[in-house]
Amino acid sequence: MSDVIEHHHSGQWCVVRYDDQPYPGNRCFWPRPREDVNWYGDDQIVCLIPEPLAVNKRSVQIEQELWEFITGQLDNN
Repeated sequence: MSDVIEHHHSGQWCVVRYDDQPYPGNRCFWPRPREDVNWYGDDQIVCLIPEPLAVNKRSVQIEQELWEFITGQLDNN
């Protein structure tokens, strides 16, 4: 991953470090469609990821092998 997040990264899926844990967790849930905007510093972004896969109508999940790799990397740091 680049050391600097640039404008063209805006709108891409990513994993961030929040309270020293990867976020969002492996699954993301929502009660209804809504615009959810949060701001994180470059130093909180762990990596960019592909769009998570739909599990059902209300949740998506990061591909399991990718999630295991990400959490493994964070455990080693």
